[in-house]
Amino acid sequence: MMLLPLKMNDVIFDEAAMFGLRAGVTVPSHGPNGKLAMMSFAQSSSYDMPRKIVKYLELSAFNFRLVIEKYEASRRVDQEVHCLSAREKECIIWISRGRSSFVIGTILGISENTVNFHIKKAMNKLNCTSRTAAVVKALKLGIVDI
Repeated sequence: MMLLPLKMNDVIFDEAAMFGLRAGVTVPSHGPNGKLAMMSFAQSSSYDMPRKIVKYLELSAFNFRLVIEKYEASRRVDQEVHCLSAREKECIIWISRGRSSFVIGTILGISENTVNFHIKKAMNKLNCTSRTAAVVKALKLGIVDI
């Protein structure tokens, strides 16, 4: 539980009252790397909420936090995907179609070593340790279609 200085509490409660809020619950949520989030549920009437309702509000806040974390993770993945170069995407597409580095090089008019270079860069960006894993992740992210 986070305690605010008495004067800060007064300011918060006074401002809430100005907007017609008389009672409520604030649920703190501690995340990774010291992140702290709070979700508040407020109401205009002043009465003690049954413990059961407070538990539902805590579960709602926790579920909301999970959804937000999933959204943030997907945004990070989207940013990773957007940073794949056109050549890296091409190489991943050809790997997904079962082509070897030699064949991909022939198709694209580049050397086998250059193909391997682009594939390794794509694997790093997709955080994968194998070509197959990179293709699977690229399929899941919608970079390539079969």
